[in-house]
Amino acid sequence: QKLRIDAVHVHTREQGKELSRNILYTIIDKDVNKDGKLDYGDPSHLSISSLDGSGLRAITPIDEDLLGWDVVQSDDLIVIRTRLDNDANGKHENHEDIRVYVFDVASGKLDAVITGDLQQKVNALFFEQWLKKAK
Repeated sequence: QKLRIDAVHVHTREQGKELSRNILYTIIDKDVNKDGKLDYGDPSHLSISSLDGSGLRAITPIDEDLLGWDVVQSDDLIVIRTRLDNDANGKHENHEDIRVYVFDVASGKLDAVITGDLQQKVNALFFEQWLKKAK
């Protein structure tokens, strides 16, 4: 299987004991827009491996597009933002839902920060107050 590695991130010891033993990658590995290329028209996801590259695995859900992520200093946590493809058209567009997760590097556990009804309310508020103003 082909994949495109867009970015590689190696962290220092000050950023957490477990995180300093791993490499983070931004990867595109699925030609969602069916143009025959792995490019920025396809969703990317955050992946992790050990320093020698072994154990490479996706952190974020493969069907969501990675928007960004931030390391919580010295806690071995990563806050991750992704966008869903709600209408399943192969595009992750501005009007579609945003998800926020926390990944615990030590345990390998990914947890959604906001779920269910609260997620729907946040999305509605975001679209109502911010996207209309941006147009």
